[in-house]
Amino acid sequence: MVDFEKTVVLCRQGDKKAQKVLYDNLAPQMLGIAFRYVGGYDLANEVLQLSFIKVFKNIDKVDPKKVSSWIRKITVNTALTVLKKERRSSESACVDSVQKQTAGQEYSADIINLINTLPENKRVLFYLHAVEGYSFKEIGAMLNVSEGNARIRYHRIKKEVQTLLEKHFIES
Repeated sequence: MVDFEKTVVLCRQGDKKAQKVLYDNLAPQMLGIAFRYVGGYDLANEVLQLSFIKVFKNIDKVDPKKVSSWIRKITVNTALTVLKKERRSSESACVDSVQKQTAGQEYSADIINLINTLPENKRVLFYLHAVEGYSFKEIGAMLNVSEGNARIRYHRIKKEVQTLLEKHFIES
């Protein structure tokens, strides 16, 4: 078990081994978070790398007891920033195609793929609340919408996800 508090202190001193320990222990979880937001592994890896660059540049600003949640927040914010840049660079909205799953894969992969078929703005809002646990007030601030608007949009998206799931699992 890694003592993140000691690792952060060593990172602040420029210890490269401590930086590697921090990265090796938290990168897999952060990659998963990034993937849920951006919907592709290449872009998720880019988000991961950008996030850890920010982490190591600002390591002196974090409370060592809260390093994991701090890195998680940086990863989410970086993913949102990357999505905004991607949206600006391409005229059409990014909609991921659903890939056919092999018989042996679990339902969770099907569910993630179905959710990833949602347009980017819906997918991001859904993940922020349902997966990451952000409040509607926090989501509103992140997405520049009111708390009430975030709440209403989330409930509509949730119904849409339920319909997608029902169609998929009934037709399968």
